[in-house]
Parts: sequence; C-alpha cells; structure tokens
Amino acid sequence: MGAFEKKLFGQAKRVFFVRKGEFPSFEGKTNTTGWRFVDGFIVYKNVYTRLKTKKKDTYANEVLRNIHQKTECSYSVASKGKTTVVKGTCHVKYVRIVKKTIRGKSRYFVNLVIAGYPPFKERKIGKGNVGLDIGTSTVAVSSLKKVALFNLAEPVKHLAREIRLLQRKMDRSKRSTNPSASAVWSIRH
Repeated sequence: MGAFEKKLFGQAKRVFFVRKGEFPSFEGKTNTTGWRFVDGFIVYKNVYTRLKTKKKDTYANEVLRNIHQKTECSYSVASKGKTTVVKGTCHVKYVRIVKKTIRGKSRYFVNLVIAGYPPFKERKIGKGNVGLDIGTSTVAVSSLKKVALFNLAEPVKHLAREIRLLQRKMDRSKRSTNPSASAVWSIRH
C-alpha cells in the first residue's frame, strides 16, 4: 500500500509490481527481529545457518572481526537538515537476503548492513608522476618505470564490414524481387 500512497502524493514516479516468487531480495528493519546475525550465524526463528566467507577475503574477515570485537566506530546521521556524528560500536544494523540465479540454479546470499564507515582496503600505491593520454579508442599511460597502451573497447567487434556486406545483400534482394523499381532507381541516380 505504501507504493500507491507515494504515487498518489507525488513522492514516486511509478509503481512496480512483483510477481509471486520473484522477490530478488528482502531485508529486515533491525537486527533484533526476523532475519538476524548472531555470533557468525544467520538466525530465523529457531533455525541457525552458519555464515560462510572465503578464507582469502581479508576485507570481509576484518569486518566480521570488528563486529565480533565490538570495535568503536563513528558515523554521520542526517536528520532535518542537520548532520550529527554518532559514536558507537561496529554492529550489524540489519540483514538482507539476495537471490541470484547462477547457471540455472537459485542461490541465496547474505548482505550484512553494518553501522559505521567501512575499513580501508589495502591498496599498493606507487610513487612518482604518471602521465595519461586519453584518446578516442585507446589510453596511453607512462611513468618512470613503465609505459603501456590500452584499448578501451577491446572486446567490441568491428561491425562496419559486416554491415556493409549485409546492406549490399539486402539491396541485391530488393532489386531481384522488384525489378521495375530498380530500373526507376537506376535512372534517377
């Protein structure tokens, strides 16, 4: 009903309908009711499902460690035109379940929406100046140690030749099926 009210009062442009069984995702409002994250488990009523993460995913493991250790964090909250900084502990605000179809099979993934700012990802940054020359189809990069040239649209096929051949074939077909029109065409041009 909320979607219709928003449309009625001009707060939304259109109403989207979802068929039965086509929910791509759903989420709770808090981490205290419905789907919850508790000590490494996704909990719904009395069903506990262990959260699986990749061992090599250091970023996700660091976020989960911050939640478990209740690391202090701060985040900004905007309310009535004013922004206030809230200090608290790193915690899960709510759980989102996302359905994806991979190779014909339905798979379900969990997104944890976490309060606070995300930890920094470790990136190796070099030193020195870098020059870029951005062209229409390539980008040239030069530094003190390396020079490289990258094509912007490498996987795109060049279709000009195929289009030209197809147009020629269509023109021949048009002339063969309608010879009187092709004679008029050749006289005018």
